[in-house]
Amino acid sequence: MLYSYQVKEGVINLGIIKSAVLDKINHLRRKMLVHSYLYYALDSSIVDDITFDRWAKELVLLQKEYPSEASQCVYNESFKLFDGTTGFNLERDAWVESAARRLLQTHKELEKKNG
Repeated sequence: MLYSYQVKEGVINLGIIKSAVLDKINHLRRKMLVHSYLYYALDSSIVDDITFDRWAKELVLLQKEYPSEASQCVYNESFKLFDGTTGFNLERDAWVESAARRLLQTHKELEKKNG
């Protein structure tokens, strides 16, 4: 199990674990969507392939280990068949495009500022 149990008076609080799993899957899915959009739609990348692959493997593992929770997360349809090998076919809606463009702009500004 990737998350530690919080035990209070001998009872495991599964609600906290479920919430942590949902948050992590949602976070990883959004990262995969945004960085896939950067790479495939904008021909740009701000993370290396090793980092992207690590995120993808973690997401695939969580979705397999917690299928019920994964089905409740954002962009569920887009990630039902996601195996971590590519983000090419992931959804590209207005939120994804906007988030990717904002992230890329911020990244460019920081690069320029930091030389």
